[in-house]
Amino acid sequence: MGNTTFLIDVDKCSGCKLCIIACKDEHVGRSHAPWTGPQPDTGQFWIDVQSIERGRIPKVRVTYLPILCQHCANAPCIKACPEDAIRRRDDGLVWIDPKACTGCGLCKQACPYGVIYMNGELDIAQKCTGCAHRVDEGFMPRCVEVCPHEAIVFGDEADGVSRQSDRGFHSLCPHDHPHTVVAIQVGGARCNLTDGKGRPRIHQTQSQPLGVDRDAGDAMTIEAP
Repeated sequence: MGNTTFLIDVDKCSGCKLCIIACKDEHVGRSHAPWTGPQPDTGQFWIDVQSIERGRIPKVRVTYLPILCQHCANAPCIKACPEDAIRRRDDGLVWIDPKACTGCGLCKQACPYGVIYMNGELDIAQKCTGCAHRVDEGFMPRCVEVCPHEAIVFGDEADGVSRQSDRGFHSLCPHDHPHTVVAIQVGGARCNLTDGKGRPRIHQTQSQPLGVDRDAGDAMTIEAP
């Protein structure tokens, strides 16, 4: 298997949040060794759905944006970890070794997406694993499996996951941390995830595009055009 890819079509996401519920059901109170320990009942959202409102009354448009670990190819959390506890699998999924993690929190500070959480009870850092335990058994991540609108697609880049739609896709990475795993799919013309050198391209391809505010302190700040 080559690099795996999540494609998230914001045009299809209805904000039902079944992906959040499924993630909790899969991970709360369950240890999926060696990839992760159990997720706590509260305080962690390995996938979340943000509501983005644009326009003015009476013309208001709401877009729902699922947010999860970007599984960066050049992951800043990996560089920040002093214990080599964060690693990238051959299929591209980035995981935190619960046995090697000391809970220092440096990875959380380094993550530009705010998707790494601290488990105070276990004294470790945790995040989305891409359901690595399920992928290894030939199953889809739970968020992909339960999505009623097929807004989240997952698979092997080499098998053409990124070509499953006739729309283009939009990389949400606003920093120089190239990734090959997570793309945000939006309406409009076809475009490439990277520039051929592993560096992400930022595209405005939706009829009412979502803009990434490069200058904002919060890397996930979305602004209307």
